Amino acid sequence: MSFQLLPPSPNWYSSRISTISQDLGLFIYASRNVLFVLDTTGLQYVHSFIGHRDRINAVSAQGSLCASASADRTVKCWDLVAKVLLEGHELHRNEVQSLTWLVDKNILVSGDKSGQIIVWDSATKKHHRSTILLSAAYCLAATISSSKDIVAIGYQNGSIVVAEVSLDMDAVVLYRLEAHEDEIHGLAWQPCFSVQDGTKDKETISQFSLLASGSRDKTIRIWDVASEITIKTLALPKAKNFWTEQQKSRLWLTVAWSVTNRNQLISSSYMGDMLLWNTRDAKAQKFSDGHSRCIFNICITGNGSKIITISMDRQIIMWDPRARKPSLTVGTLGGFVHSLDVCDLDPRRIAIGLGDNTIRIWNYGGNADNFYDSMVLWKGMKGKVTCLKWHPSQEGVLAYGTDSGSIGLFDVHADKNTAFKPYHKGKVYSIDWGLRVSAGAELQERVAWVVYSCGGEGVVYASDPENPTKASVDVREAIERRNPVWEKSSKLTKRSEVTVHPRGEYVAIGSADGSIEVHALPEYKLVYWFNGHRGCINRLRWCGGSDGTPSSLWLASGSEDGLVCVHDLGNAENLVSIELPIPISTCFRSLKAHNKGITDLGWKLSGSGVRLASTSYDDTAVVWDVPQGAPMARFRGHQGHVLSIVWSLLEDDLVFTGGDDSMLCVWRVGEWPYVKIADKTTKAQGQARKPVEPLLDAISSESVGDNLVAAEPNHRASLGLPTPVASLPSAPITSSAMAKKLQQRSSKKIKSNLFPLSTASFLTEPRRNLQKQCLGLAAKFYGGDAAIALEEMERVVEERKEKMGKEEGTSKGNGKEDGAGDGEGGGNEKEIIAEQADENVTTVGDLIFGNKVEVRKLIEMEVENHSTMASSAATVNLAYSFALPLDVWRSNLSGVIAQAMKSNDVDLQDWITLALSPSAGRDVWFNLMRHQAEKLAASGDYHTSAMCFLAISEVYDAVEVYRKAEMEAIALVKLRLPPDDSILAELYTEWAMQCESRGLFEQAAKCYLSAQTPTSIQHALNVLARRNDPSALYAAACLAKFLKDPSADERMARYEGEMKKRKEWEEAMNEHINALAAGSGDEARNETVAQTQEVVGSKVTNERESEVGDGSENDITDITMRMESDVGRGSEAIVQGDSEDVKAVTDSVIARAPDVESAPVPGNDTTLQCNDLNDIDQ
Repeated sequence: MSFQLLPPSPNWYSSRISTISQDLGLFIYASRNVLFVLDTTGLQYVHSFIGHRDRINAVSAQGSLCASASADRTVKCWDLVAKVLLEGHELHRNEVQSLTWLVDKNILVSGDKSGQIIVWDSATKKHHRSTILLSAAYCLAATISSSKDIVAIGYQNGSIVVAEVSLDMDAVVLYRLEAHEDEIHGLAWQPCFSVQDGTKDKETISQFSLLASGSRDKTIRIWDVASEITIKTLALPKAKNFWTEQQKSRLWLTVAWSVTNRNQLISSSYMGDMLLWNTRDAKAQKFSDGHSRCIFNICITGNGSKIITISMDRQIIMWDPRARKPSLTVGTLGGFVHSLDVCDLDPRRIAIGLGDNTIRIWNYGGNADNFYDSMVLWKGMKGKVTCLKWHPSQEGVLAYGTDSGSIGLFDVHADKNTAFKPYHKGKVYSIDWGLRVSAGAELQERVAWVVYSCGGEGVVYASDPENPTKASVDVREAIERRNPVWEKSSKLTKRSEVTVHPRGEYVAIGSADGSIEVHALPEYKLVYWFNGHRGCINRLRWCGGSDGTPSSLWLASGSEDGLVCVHDLGNAENLVSIELPIPISTCFRSLKAHNKGITDLGWKLSGSGVRLASTSYDDTAVVWDVPQGAPMARFRGHQGHVLSIVWSLLEDDLVFTGGDDSMLCVWRVGEWPYVKIADKTTKAQGQARKPVEPLLDAISSESVGDNLVAAEPNHRASLGLPTPVASLPSAPITSSAMAKKLQQRSSKKIKSNLFPLSTASFLTEPRRNLQKQCLGLAAKFYGGDAAIALEEMERVVEERKEKMGKEEGTSKGNGKEDGAGDGEGGGNEKEIIAEQADENVTTVGDLIFGNKVEVRKLIEMEVENHSTMASSAATVNLAYSFALPLDVWRSNLSGVIAQAMKSNDVDLQDWITLALSPSAGRDVWFNLMRHQAEKLAASGDYHTSAMCFLAISEVYDAVEVYRKAEMEAIALVKLRLPPDDSILAELYTEWAMQCESRGLFEQAAKCYLSAQTPTSIQHALNVLARRNDPSALYAAACLAKFLKDPSADERMARYEGEMKKRKEWEEAMNEHINALAAGSGDEARNETVAQTQEVVGSKVTNERESEVGDGSENDITDITMRMESDVGRGSEAIVQGDSEDVKAVTDSVIARAPDVESAPVPGNDTTLQCNDLNDIDQ
């Protein structure tokens, strides 16, 4: 499994950040904390080593070994042949800055920032420390004199010390060379070998050879070490007058002796110049056409035929020393590879958007002599290039966006950058070309091309590239004009992605809430609406292709939830046909192989089929066979998050990927077979690059569920609290597993949740109960009788079943379809919901949706719970601090003062009590309380801040403080403000949006219904059906029927369609299994088939009985197709008598059966085992 790459830039400001293994012909350099190994023939990538936690400062090679020293205070030794880490040490107490091998020995000498020198034997692990000077040891150079190991040490203060080092004694200072006035950048001993005959030079075998040193004081000195004198001083050529002082100050003066001429010395100079000195006459010749910034390292191959240099200009150059010209130039990458695009008009040109404020154009395969042939575009770039796109018809023109929000065009041929005057207020995440826009007054209808862009503020702009100073059009305005009904009913979500169909027929827009909308151009008519993702949409890509092909209208979407979905807009059933559509949650293909968020997508149409490539924060790229819905390959060559991907237009299986490791990898699909990676369960899903929902900007993580102080199921009785809140027993606050975990974490993570009882109930209520409660809230807020509505719903269902049975010739049993069992899979949703709808039960979590009296009851329960939980002296003050705000809310000041009188300690609560005691306030007291409240809110003490605001009757300010704590804000509003205050609807809507973003769809539906806004019903119905399983679809249909919503019939049809799919799948599996059993004469095969039937049957039963299944990760049609293929192969295997093949197919069938229990959905009472909304990502 090999690959090529454009390598990342070497580290800067180090005396030895690169080295050459003369024995192996390898060039090694450090980039960040990674060692990259290239061959010295064409500087092609060979291997890389990762082992340090921080930046590497020095590398040194000898034989087949290479050593590295890092800012993490470690030294490591690597085997270049075996490509493994051998040994290392952590003996330094400070950042290690220099490193060298002793000549012909496996002994390393390293120096750190404090000046400490450590000699370490990599074989015996023996070491010795020495400190000569208290100054950073910048560079080391080893030699041999009279069989002694000698090391020259260059220090930051300009001193040079020549010392004898050993494992058995402190370093012995032999000579001190004092002449430089600034830090030493380079040291080099004159070679001791005769190039003519390969023998040691007799003049230097018993004495020191010459030592060259380069310093920041702009001089090169050649030393006679034994005499401690400078025999030659080489001064750099005078700096050019037009250079700025900053350019002159960027000097790094390194040196290297020629191995072919003892009188020649090579050095760096100003602004990337490299000089060849004649040490006899102190004259220098300049190398031409090289670097443009200062050079840090000069490496020479053993025979002197090649020189390799690295520089601040991010280039690695291989030189021909005789011609003094570059023979090969490698343009390395100095930033994250945020975006890639291949030019349709010139397929060998690859545009690379980089995090170092540049765009690099790589001429891949266009130069047979230089694999790395590229050019850099940097003029006028004022930010990291986060996205780019070649013009579809104008050669050499690129549209780009930056992290600063600017968008523009770059003419590659003219080297001209045209920045648009309009800009985004956040990072630009995507950019694309469209044919024309629905003009309105802003853009004329005949604009040939339009640039679409989406920024971090959640806005999609359409800009005129022919008039870059003209204001851009907000696409939302055009959408509102064409889809007024839908737009008014939709949430104000932030857009996160935009892409235009290659033929300009459609524009697809992704949102931060995981929804996707597709609009037909140029009118922007909504034609498709999808809400199956549970995370922000990170990427959308059209497949394109020829007209009439099935894939011509395929759209791929990648989300923060790690799921890749393929949408078929060629299927008329998926398209919107009414003004107020219902979003769909199923798609043509649902592809799951990544365990973190998707970052980029790329399509490939070829003779071998339709392929889709996806990249992810899980550090891999996956290639999919879309028609089969199966992964084909997984590339694992990156050393960080993979951010971008593009296919070659010239070769079917060639892929380019870029990542935050600053690498652009080139690999072939056939060389990287698919391998499943371990699922890493972590709260951090990579760095989320998309905007969050509006409420998340205002609501901190210290919200509902931050610290659930929950009890065991029987603990509420011991508290003296009534088990039921109304007339019948409520659901338990939490399961035993949940309670156990909550108690374990409560001691570690004590925060300011005022409502532990209601929070636990809210998060752990079973889905069935939540769906039932939605009906109860609808009846409460919108009127009507839920029981009567459900009876009507049952009658409609039975009529539809009877009609379907007659059409299909199937029999109908006791109110259930054939093969339909209880629970999730089938037909008893109505019975459960109807049964529970008759029960007048109010749980603790429901009280927050009640009136003022019910909220007061909730407050009393929570205060009593806080007081009871204070079971020890260590927790009394903590429990009281939680109960204090609640007592203030309900104006229980006498109880507050009485409690304060019991304490002898003086703390902040005493001052708050004192501030509440005056019967009337003065202006100074009022202003002081407001100022104190603002300070407390800024420090994160929201409860005390809110109490200060309440003390001066600033209720709305207190509510704004509590808006970052969800339930607290709603409860306070219900206690202190009129019931019809508009802020209550805003808070319920914000809470609903956060619940929806966390996958708590039933809870979100309750919040939407409680908001009672004109669009609450549509939002509640859509979010209730979002899981797309029978239970969710039936609950949404019931609610729509009850509320007499126009979408009731369509929602019922979707429920029946899902049931029909599941029934067909089960019947098809039974048919195939029976066929396998009938076609086999071997007893062992029959037993295998029977086991298959048993396992698959149990999986179907489990699916029906589970309350967790959401179907989002397994498209049933897709599974059926693949399982039919497997069973077909199994039939052939049985006929041919291949038992191993039969077993393989059986395992495949079992593995592909829908296993909903493997993908639990947050909110279920049996699977939720977390106490923080942030834990409930997916």
